Amino acid sequence: VQRNYLLQLYYYFLSLALYLYLQLIYHIVLIFFLVFSLAIFGGCIGAHKFYQGKTKWGILYLLFWWTAIPGIVGFFEGMRYLFMSMDDFYDMYYQGNRR
Repeated sequence: VQRNYLLQLYYYFLSLALYLYLQLIYHIVLIFFLVFSLAIFGGCIGAHKFYQGKTKWGILYLLFWWTAIPGIVGFFEGMRYLFMSMDDFYDMYYQGNRR
């Protein structure tokens, strides 16, 4: 009976750890695609910069939105996010900007 109880406890904690790990991965992927989408579709007004907490860059994008330069830069930043590895994205954007 003791061994059965320990085995059940082991499976419980293993499933809990797996659940928490999958929640973390889900959250990172969600933020990854949100930042990518904001950069592609809202890059001309700096939406991705405001979301990342880089307000000064966001204001700079807003000031120059009429030149189309922020839109082009936002598109290329979105492509960079898309092709960036998940580990690099986590280190650069998620770990430093926890909400």
